Parts: sequence; structure tokens; C-alpha cells
Amino acid sequence: MKTYDVCIKEVATGEEVIYKQQIYDHHGDTMFKEDGEFKDFFWWTDGNMGCDCNRSMDFDRAKGIKIDDPLDENPRYKCGSDRFTIEKIICEGLEVWIDGEEAANG
Repeated sequence: MKTYDVCIKEVATGEEVIYKQQIYDHHGDTMFKEDGEFKDFFWWTDGNMGCDCNRSMDFDRAKGIKIDDPLDENPRYKCGSDRFTIEKIICEGLEVWIDGEEAANG
């Protein structure tokens, strides 16, 4: 299974983890478009992974926490946009800055 590394930060604690994101076959041989854009950029910014509900679950999975609670009953997995950031993604030897300091300083 091919993966890329996602650095997820919990804003309240400053703790960062590395989550291994699976690369699916439909992406082809590379995760970058011909113009150099990262294929999953939208997914991590404005798509499903742009929400704290998904980012928090991947944060916990990276720490080895099994997620078996009904999601609607666990306040940690509620939707939002200010509790978790994607600092950067490391894929194919390149760093893609999403929410981190380098992205802000661009």
C-alpha cells in the first residue's frame, strides 16, 4: 500500500502527529498534476478532510486510538474548522504546505 505523510496539529495543545494517508489507485503513478499541483490539495482544504470531524479522527488514529464510539456522541469528532490544522503533507519527497506557518508565509 502506497501512502503519504500528513502532519496534523491539534491547535489547543500544539501536539503534532504524522498520519499515513493511503494513496488510491485512481491517482495513477504520481500525486502531482502536470502543473505541479498536489492532487489531494482540495480534499485537505475544502473537501472532507478540511473539517475537524475528519482531521480529529485521523489525529487519533495516528496515535493508535481506536475509533469505535458513535461519532455523533463524541464531541471530539464534531464538525468545525479551528481545532485541527494540516501543517504540511510530505509526498514523493516533496513538502506541500496546507495550513502551517510556511503556507502563511508563502
